[in-house]
Amino acid sequence: MAKKPYIVLKRKWLHHGKRLQFCLDTIQVPGRSKTYTREVIFHPEVAVIVPRLKNGNFILIRQLRYGVAKYLWEFPAGTCDGKESPLSCAKRELIEETHFQAKKFEKLISFYPTPGVSTELMHVFLAEMLSPKRGVPDEDEVIEVEEFTPKQVLQMVTTGKIEDAKTLVAFLYLLQVSPPK
Repeated sequence: MAKKPYIVLKRKWLHHGKRLQFCLDTIQVPGRSKTYTREVIFHPEVAVIVPRLKNGNFILIRQLRYGVAKYLWEFPAGTCDGKESPLSCAKRELIEETHFQAKKFEKLISFYPTPGVSTELMHVFLAEMLSPKRGVPDEDEVIEVEEFTPKQVLQMVTTGKIEDAKTLVAFLYLLQVSPPK
């Protein structure tokens, strides 16, 4: 593991939840005499799935997001459970949230969505060769599943109908490396 560019002088744990932990750190940057406080959210890794059908269309879900009190269009995603790998998580979440399974997964990119405050790392996978598979969504999830053409998804991005950062990053990245034919 790489050496941190700062020294943690004190850590105060503020919350230990089911998936999130919060702390308040007092840190010092080498070469500086002043100390700083930083609030940190510890979050497990996340798998983001870009389901692409044989016809080139994408599967998106419309999901109730409690934190922003509204429904958002997004690619399916989920938090890795325990020691679960991001790929295993992607396979599980695709079935749970879309009722599709994929024969082919390709890792596209990993990114930190909010590195100023969180340790969360997202891994994006392209899922192809899809076939129906009945899944059981989490009991607290409210999800609608819909198919969109690449042009429709792009229009949703440019008109602000897609507000979810992981979906924006994943779709715009995919457009650069694999533009629609």
